[in-house]
Amino acid sequence: MFRVPTVVVALAVSLALASCGAPAGPQSVQFDLAYQNGKLNKETFTARQGDSVVLKIKTDTFGEFHLHGYDLETDIAPDEPGQISVTADATGKFKITFHEKDPNSQDQEGEVEGEEEENAIGFLEVQPR
Repeated sequence: MFRVPTVVVALAVSLALASCGAPAGPQSVQFDLAYQNGKLNKETFTARQGDSVVLKIKTDTFGEFHLHGYDLETDIAPDEPGQISVTADATGKFKITFHEKDPNSQDQEGEVEGEEEENAIGFLEVQPR
């Protein structure tokens, strides 16, 4: 006599909990990265497979940000924030590096050159959906 209502309640609770989980489809996510004094404001930025990811980057020095695995990069300066956009198709943990550049060293086109050592500063972690 009490078994049917218990089963119905258990099923209703299970359905309610399942609907509260992560969104089923790809999302648009933006992360604000701040690179100051040689450090990133957060070590790992997490997205899910299929998400449209935007990394908005501000820094206190000249250089180039590089998202490994997706092989995307952008030059950046203290007065010129950068951005990297990617559809997170590949899963895994992808290194974010910074290549500091000397702003007083320019090539013939006026581009800053003299890339220095690559510094691993964080990660974009893409989890399976």
